[in-house]
Amino acid sequence: MPQPVRMSSDSGKPADPQPGAPAEAIFPEPDVRLDTVGLYCPVPIIKTQARIRSMQPGEVLEIASDDRVILLDMPAWCRSTGHEYLGGRETVDEILLLYVRKVERSSGGPGAGARSGGRR
Repeated sequence: MPQPVRMSSDSGKPADPQPGAPAEAIFPEPDVRLDTVGLYCPVPIIKTQARIRSMQPGEVLEIASDDRVILLDMPAWCRSTGHEYLGGRETVDEILLLYVRKVERSSGGPGAGARSGGRR
């Protein structure tokens, strides 16, 4: 049976258990599943963006991927778009399952215009 692995939202590496926390992370049942196995950067993020657009705020998307770069890309994408990265786990078949909750975007506030630099 696959064992959940708590992932640090910043590094994509397994997180150290918090004192008093259960050893296994528990993720919500996803409302939508997205299979990106066999696809590599940046395609899983592009497909995630397209799928999450059709979802309602509060719904959870489960992304299956075998591209380990997604452990860095998904938390970064969530920070830049304002969606909530819930973490992930790895199956015994080395498939990464990552969880993202869609957050309703506002026209202003902390997430607005979060992207800076790079493009001119």
